[in-house]
Amino acid sequence: MFITKHLLFHSQFKCIPRVPFSSRLFCSENPSINHDVETVFRIINSSPSSKNLKESLKSSGVFLSNDLIDKVLKRVRFSHGNPLHALEFFNYSGNRRGFYHTAFSLDTMLYILGRCRMFDKIWEVLIETRRKDSSLISPRTVMVVLARVAKVCSVRQTVESFRRFKKLVPGFDTGCFNALLRTLCQEKSMGDARNVYHSLKHEFRPNLQTFNTLLSGWKSTEEAEGFFEEMREMGVKPDVVSYNCLVDVYCKGRELDKAYKVVEKMRNEDIMPDVITYTSLIGGLGLVGQPDKARDFLKEMKEYGCYPDVASYNAAIRNYCIAKRLGEAYSLMDEMVNKGLNPNATTYNLFFRVFFWWNDLPSSWNLYRRMMETGCLPNTQSCMFLIRLFKKQEKVEMALQFWDDMVEKGFGSYTLVSDVLFDLLCDMGKLVEAEKCFLQMVEKGHKPSQVSFRRIKVLMELTNNHEALQNLLEKMAIFGMHIPKCVDSPTKTLDLDSLPVNHTFVTNLSPRRLKPRHVKKVAVIGGGLMGSGIATALILSNISVVLKEVNSEYLLKGLKSIEANVQGLVTKGKLTQDKVQKTLSMLKGVLDYSEFKDVDMVIEAVIESVPLKQKIFSGIEKACPAHCILATNTSTIDLNIVGEKTSSQDRIVGAHFFSPAHVMPLLEIVRTEKTSAQVILDLMTVGKIIKKVPVVVGNCAGFAVNQSFFPYSQGAHLLVNLGVDVFRINRAISSFGLPMGLFQYSSFLNIILCVILFHIYNVHVVIMLAVFFFFFRAGAGVGLGWFSGGNTMSKCSTFNLVMGALIEAEASSDCFLASRHSWIWSSHGSWESKNNGKGYYIFERGSKPKPDPSVLPIIEESRQLTNIMPGGKPISVTDQEIVEMILFPVVNEACCVLDEEVVV
Repeated sequence: MFITKHLLFHSQFKCIPRVPFSSRLFCSENPSINHDVETVFRIINSSPSSKNLKESLKSSGVFLSNDLIDKVLKRVRFSHGNPLHALEFFNYSGNRRGFYHTAFSLDTMLYILGRCRMFDKIWEVLIETRRKDSSLISPRTVMVVLARVAKVCSVRQTVESFRRFKKLVPGFDTGCFNALLRTLCQEKSMGDARNVYHSLKHEFRPNLQTFNTLLSGWKSTEEAEGFFEEMREMGVKPDVVSYNCLVDVYCKGRELDKAYKVVEKMRNEDIMPDVITYTSLIGGLGLVGQPDKARDFLKEMKEYGCYPDVASYNAAIRNYCIAKRLGEAYSLMDEMVNKGLNPNATTYNLFFRVFFWWNDLPSSWNLYRRMMETGCLPNTQSCMFLIRLFKKQEKVEMALQFWDDMVEKGFGSYTLVSDVLFDLLCDMGKLVEAEKCFLQMVEKGHKPSQVSFRRIKVLMELTNNHEALQNLLEKMAIFGMHIPKCVDSPTKTLDLDSLPVNHTFVTNLSPRRLKPRHVKKVAVIGGGLMGSGIATALILSNISVVLKEVNSEYLLKGLKSIEANVQGLVTKGKLTQDKVQKTLSMLKGVLDYSEFKDVDMVIEAVIESVPLKQKIFSGIEKACPAHCILATNTSTIDLNIVGEKTSSQDRIVGAHFFSPAHVMPLLEIVRTEKTSAQVILDLMTVGKIIKKVPVVVGNCAGFAVNQSFFPYSQGAHLLVNLGVDVFRINRAISSFGLPMGLFQYSSFLNIILCVILFHIYNVHVVIMLAVFFFFFRAGAGVGLGWFSGGNTMSKCSTFNLVMGALIEAEASSDCFLASRHSWIWSSHGSWESKNNGKGYYIFERGSKPKPDPSVLPIIEESRQLTNIMPGGKPISVTDQEIVEMILFPVVNEACCVLDEEVVV
């Protein structure tokens, strides 16, 4: 038998009798206190001032008991209510003579403030609580506060906050130390917890809970073994939890033999393996591809004094889901029911995950109905799988029925689900239904996101539904939200063409009732990497394409690229061979504009040259019919400049695809002030037909995506010129999780683009200083990365070192720092990236890209020209600092793009 072979258990283990399943007892709540909670909650959220809040609470006649205050603060927490109003209520109720808050109220109030980063207010509350009743401040309080600090601040700041509790907690002992370690394990990383443990362990006496916390989440078996050994050296005897942590680490690392030895060791020390031990082993067997052995293990557990619980079955079911053997997974779930175990939300979520990735809505819906019939409510992740499937397949009725179930039963996250639901309803023009769902959410005390509210608000303005809009504004005022106005006057009739760029996605609901025109034929100018990809995406969706090139050689290359793209889909099993000929029959190659007389849209995809694009648009304006949409795939050039020599600027629009265009799902639709709403609607419709995700953005430098990623390139080039190895930078970014680093991507495309951009924008070295300004914007306020805290900038030696180098470069150079690379590459010639296998990386057919050592002299030349290395020596940075230097500015710039409403 499997267990006998590996675990050698003895028969003296006693069997644990099974506990019969019994139904839960539910206690009905007092309706009177629920009414009082609702009354106080509305007073808190609707009061314009502290004085008004106090007067309203006094006049309400509601007795503020501990139980009521607990419930009100809990309501504020889960509805994301106004934290300052909640604090006013907390202080008002706590200042009554002889009244003391409960520990639950204190911890909830601290959580609300911490979530909004009001750390100064947190310490004020804690100091006042210490003065009044210090016994309320417990290790749990420590953990609540530190968790919020760790969410947005550095490890150093988290530890500093921990030390501040020394004057606040009556018993600042190992229990508080354990709270710090648990916080770091959950909010930061196990490595951070390890480092803090070693630096502070001499100040506290680590106990069993300390080591169990440190053992609980390792993926590295070496680290876990090290802590286990240290535990024994300090005379702390491990318990079943300690051993279970070690077993779990081995199982996650697919080291099953070591896991079995640990179980034998437990037996030798008279520590009986429990159901968690076996559950870890079952999961480990699934990871090594042995789901059937795991099922046998499940059957044999009871012979050794341990009966499988729901978690054990879930581990076995997960194994079959990973192996895509849903039949066996379903049979295990039926077996659970037959044994008197009820599948829980996690059980069903395992299936929902598989169905979501398979895009199998019928199976998901049937499983959901079965789940509801058994009385088990979905968790938030299952809800998100379902609502995303509804949106993907545009199933409005299913989505609304699902939402009604959520409102009635009270499961799932209203905020997360509603964002997707409102997107679906607005896209489908279901404004009445969107308003109803919105009001249901508010009545439940949950705050909709500003993005969702803004979208519904714009739709109501477009349909002149001002009465309903005013009602929503009043409802949202309960949450103390500042709602930005989308138009100058709520009573003014809107002109669709005058709407801000981020509102054009609702054109189909305008008073003019625009309808998308049918686009049957599209001309693509340029058969290079982007042009061939765009043409591929169009013909795969049965849209005829005319591909134009400047000569026969380039045209033939373009046509062959498109054919290769289509054949590649056959190889991957995404297209059948019998459909290839039909797909390619939708394509025609030309060398002039003679075939443009009946096209519905033209997409220009040539190189980033302003004169060339202007010449093309002047030509196609004359060759194409009056209704034809004139689109450009430019990723950087101002559309007003592209179309300034035409008289049809209302038809000019940006259609920015991402490489490879037939694979990448995003499509930026760039609108100028003169682009008509009809053109935007038509291009959005085409985007959906070719299975893209169209996003309407403003006509600005880099639009939305490239503007967000400008700092990405700047940070990488800056590090190279400061002496950091170019291939190490690439490895650090790839290890972080991106498919490839900047320099491999540059090799994949063409670095000559940098030279072109330099000509277009004449970028100055001050842009490089802006990279570090981005760091300061991202880090100083919330404690991220190097710049954690307001005064850290002046203390950070790395920051001062780099800023000094940049200032010197600014004083001595008029060139854009990164463009040094571009000019040097250009002067060396023959840079054509993947096209000829040259670049930072060598591309050889059939093998992975390899670093090209021949670029090192060129990089050294760039460093000498830029001359910003401090003292002429390379700076010293860790891989983590490389990632932060490159990606933190990107995150911050993306937030700025959203804040500036370049895109909604």
